[in-house]
Amino acid sequence: MNHRSLCTLGLWLAIGGTAIAASCPPGQRATSRGANASKTSCATPSRPRERKPVDQARVAPARIEWSDRWGAIATGHGNAFGVAAEKLNKHDAETTALAQCRGAVGGNCVIAQSYSNQCGAVAHHGAGTASAGASSASAATIEQAERLSLQRCEKAAASAIAVDCQVAYSGCSYPARAD
Repeated sequence: MNHRSLCTLGLWLAIGGTAIAASCPPGQRATSRGANASKTSCATPSRPRERKPVDQARVAPARIEWSDRWGAIATGHGNAFGVAAEKLNKHDAETTALAQCRGAVGGNCVIAQSYSNQCGAVAHHGAGTASAGASSASAATIEQAERLSLQRCEKAAASAIAVDCQVAYSGCSYPARAD
């Protein structure tokens, strides 16, 4: 092949490559592929990936921590009782309830009920009589605790002529958000 033929061939390849490049859509360029590099195709030039800002709505919410709260009921002679609610631990709840009960009767009191993250209630009967007494209960809701304490009171007072059980106390010690 002479020099003139080589120049013509080179010119023809150059024009052919430009024609292919010109036929690519905007934003793409002609690239060679295959082993002999005679085949070309159009491709979008690669760009480095951009980091997208984190969408705050897609970030997992922080876990909420809860702290237990304790309550206790102490009962004494007759229908005397002491209560504690919203305490950070069982010991504090029981100590407070016993102190309150002992202040009312000046003597023997025992813990009748300790509970955490629930409600407690006291029902009593026979106020001012020798058969007076108090009954307690705890449950998930205040209504349930009151109902249970009234049932226990009526059962305990069954031997009395007139059963006059009444809820004397009800309160809850639900867990509190620990921030």
